[in-house]
Amino acid sequence: MSYLYHRLPGMARTPLPIVVQNPVDNMSVWALATCGFLWTSSTCMVFSLLPVFLQTEFGFSNTRIGAMEGFALFVSNFSRVFSGVFSDVLKSRVKVIAAGSVMTAAMKLTLASAVSVQWVVAGKLLDRFGKGIRAAPTDALIADLSPRPKRSSTYGLHQSMTTLGGVIGSLMAMMMMKMTHNNFRATFTLAAVPSIVAIYILIKAVRKPNRKMSK
Repeated sequence: MSYLYHRLPGMARTPLPIVVQNPVDNMSVWALATCGFLWTSSTCMVFSLLPVFLQTEFGFSNTRIGAMEGFALFVSNFSRVFSGVFSDVLKSRVKVIAAGSVMTAAMKLTLASAVSVQWVVAGKLLDRFGKGIRAAPTDALIADLSPRPKRSSTYGLHQSMTTLGGVIGSLMAMMMMKMTHNNFRATFTLAAVPSIVAIYILIKAVRKPNRKMSK
């Protein structure tokens, strides 16, 4: 969010608050934190409404919703096992994070156009798989960008922005439902926008760490 504020069109590009000394790494840290804010905002705009959507549109019982959530959590945790290793093999954490981000953005559009239970389940699993894919490389990249004495600060910043994104996303879901007269599908479509913006920021602003400065 701070990255967006300091980079809005027409505004003077004032320096970002310093978290790490190297300016390129500092920009990457703030950009990743902003991506975390946008990812979580986007997800909470959907997940805060999803149980009601499943019950009203498809007649899901609480048991079926719980089973789907449990399996989705398994998929998310399973995908984390190899995503970090995969980013090491590719030597590009950003590409793996971007791939996971594309999956989570696609999930919102999948749910918005869902015409069957299978679509909903596929969208949910795609989102959790994408989140798992990007989680480990994101944590690893934050560590790469941070000198050891600053790692608690950079992880704290990222977690704070993620938490804030959850709050804002839930409030946005309420506002969008009111503005669209309880149109779940329109709200899910709009929820894809923060994810798409996050992908742009990730590709545009996050750079490989300056390892000499980040040790």
